[in-house]
Amino acid sequence: MSTQETSPNQSMRVSVKNRCACCNSNGVALYGEQGDRLFNTPGKWTIYKCSNARCELMWLNPMPVEEDLYLAYQNYYTHAFSTPKKSSLFLRIKSAHQALHFNHPTKESGSTAQLLSKLITRLNFFKESMDYPLIFFKDLPHGNLLELGVGSGETLKQFSDWGWQAEGLDFDPEAVKACALRGLQVRQGDLHSQKFASETFNAIFSAHVMEHVPQPIELIAEGFRILKPGGLFVAVTPNGKSALHSLFKKDWRGLEPPRHLHIFTKEALLSSAKQAGFSKVKVITSNFSAAGVFSASARLKTNCQNSFPLRLLSNLARLILTFYWRFYPDSGEELILIAEK
Repeated sequence: MSTQETSPNQSMRVSVKNRCACCNSNGVALYGEQGDRLFNTPGKWTIYKCSNARCELMWLNPMPVEEDLYLAYQNYYTHAFSTPKKSSLFLRIKSAHQALHFNHPTKESGSTAQLLSKLITRLNFFKESMDYPLIFFKDLPHGNLLELGVGSGETLKQFSDWGWQAEGLDFDPEAVKACALRGLQVRQGDLHSQKFASETFNAIFSAHVMEHVPQPIELIAEGFRILKPGGLFVAVTPNGKSALHSLFKKDWRGLEPPRHLHIFTKEALLSSAKQAGFSKVKVITSNFSAAGVFSASARLKTNCQNSFPLRLLSNLARLILTFYWRFYPDSGEELILIAEK
C-alpha cells in the first residue's frame, strides 16, 4: 500500500488498495473512470471486485486517505436540513402500522390510516417498509441504543419515542447541530474516538454507514466490544449482488464513488462480522429502498429528470422486485446484518 500525491484532477490524497479488506484476496477492476455524478466531488475512481468467488467485496482502488474523506462530503445531502414537513399519507399509514404492531406511540394515525395499514399489511408488498427499523429490535428489552450515522435524526427520534435511551454518533457537525435542535443526544466523531466503556449498549443500529467506512471490520469489532451480552448490532448497507446492480451496472446508485468505499455482498458481510467477534450472525436482504434506488439509477443512466411517470415506474419496479425476491431472497437492494453478542 502506498500513498499517492494529489493529482490535478483529484482533490483528495489516495492510497492503493489492491487486496480485499475482508479476505485479503487480489482484486480486479470492475468499473473504471467513475466520476461523482451525485455531488460533483472532483476526481475519477476505479471500483475493484474481490477475485474470491466466496467473497466478491467491491471497493475503491485507489481509495481516499481517511484524513481527506471529508472533502467528499462538502455538498452532501446531510447538509441540506429542513423543517420537518407534514407527514405524507404513507407515513401516516406507517405510523398506524407501527403503533398497532410495535406499540410505538404516534399522534399522526387515524381510523383511515389504521384501516389502510391493515390492508397494505395483508398485501405484504410494503410491509418491510412499514416495519423498518423497529422489526429488528421487537424482541429486545428497551435499554441503551446507539445509532451510527444519524442524518436528520428521524430514526433516532423514532427509537427515543419508542422508549429506548437512544443516542447517536455522526462525523458531520451540521447533522449534530440539527439533531440538537430537535432535543436529540448526538456526539460528533467516529466510534473509536468516543472510547465508550465495554458493554455499554443493548443495541447498535446503523443505516448506510458501513459502505462509507475505511476499516469496516474494525468498526464492527468496536461495536462488539461496547455491546452488552445478548445485545444486537444491526447494520443496513447496499447489496453488491442486488437485482438493481445487475440491471444498471456502472449506473447503479449504490456505487456512489468516492463516498462508498466498500460495497458488500452477503458472504463478505457475514465474514466481516465473524472476524469482528460475532458468532450469532445472519444477513438478509430487503427492498425497502428499491423504488428510490431504481429512480436514481435510471436518472444516472439516461440523464432524465425526476417526474411522475418515473416515480410510477419506480414503484412498479419495486413491486416486481419484491415478487422476484420471494424466489431469490438474496436479490434485495440492501443487506441487513443482524449480529447478536
